[in-house]
Amino acid sequence: MCDLSAAPAVCVQCTPGPSGDAGACTGTTPVCDTAKTCRGCTADSECASNLCAPNGSCAAASDIAYVGGTVDANTMCTEAAPCSKLVTALGTNKPFIRVTGTTTHNADTVIDGKTVTIVGGANAKVTRTGGSTGGNVIRIDGASTVVLRGLEVSGGDGDGIEVAGGNVTVISSKLQNNKGLGLNVAGGAVTVTGTVISGNEAGGILVADNQKLVITNSFIVKNTNNSGLRISKPGAGSKIEFNTIVDNADNGTGVADTGGSSATMAPSRRATTSSSGIRVATPDVQTAGTASSRTPSSCPAPGLPMTASSSRAPMTTI
Repeated sequence: MCDLSAAPAVCVQCTPGPSGDAGACTGTTPVCDTAKTCRGCTADSECASNLCAPNGSCAAASDIAYVGGTVDANTMCTEAAPCSKLVTALGTNKPFIRVTGTTTHNADTVIDGKTVTIVGGANAKVTRTGGSTGGNVIRIDGASTVVLRGLEVSGGDGDGIEVAGGNVTVISSKLQNNKGLGLNVAGGAVTVTGTVISGNEAGGILVADNQKLVITNSFIVKNTNNSGLRISKPGAGSKIEFNTIVDNADNGTGVADTGGSSATMAPSRRATTSSSGIRVATPDVQTAGTASSRTPSSCPAPGLPMTASSSRAPMTTI
């Protein structure tokens, strides 16, 4: 299109603003930026549906199921009449779910063989009360592709999230105050970014043999009765980068390493006390940076880079 407001007039992809024409911006580039080019969305507020999809497109309003109501009989999960249970929203088979409040279950919420993005916000919580002993809050299995963003997952008698299969991404969330693990990677491949894993009674994260975990810019703090992060024979491509792992209860040193397969561990803050920050059962681990005993309150928020006060040593093998 031609931007006649410029002198001289120039050809542009779009013109932003209320009087502009952003209609040329569609698909995975729905936003007209100040440079008058189309790009993918980076925030929910840039979309009319208030939900930015992982691929940069704006979710269609008709593709979103809503959770946060108190009426169990609401099964259509519309914005006007949201359903009360996450499991009900999953039953709509819509590709996006918006959680607007607390949704409480008395059994595992199982995601099996689905492709779904579940988005929360400031007050979005998925929790569990009652049910079977050792039950998890969320279990993901089968050929699932799941994105969890902006959620608190808490109150499990077992784990907060158990991944038994599929590809799972956890972004800007809180996995906390579960009687089991915060995150149990028993299968599949998991990516965690900008997330807090804290107050879980069986430890922060457990990664089973040959499973892939990529975790960056996250906090693993104040988990009890086990390591903050325990890895056994990590799968190819596993990475632990720019995290704060501190004040987790266990016996032993910060890193235990007996040799085996490989994972990359770039600068991360980890405890130097007798509490175990990272326990690696059998990998050949690459690590960089010096350990820090900073308390969680003195660390930057998830997603922020390491500060200049944190030493960044060259990559070494331990």
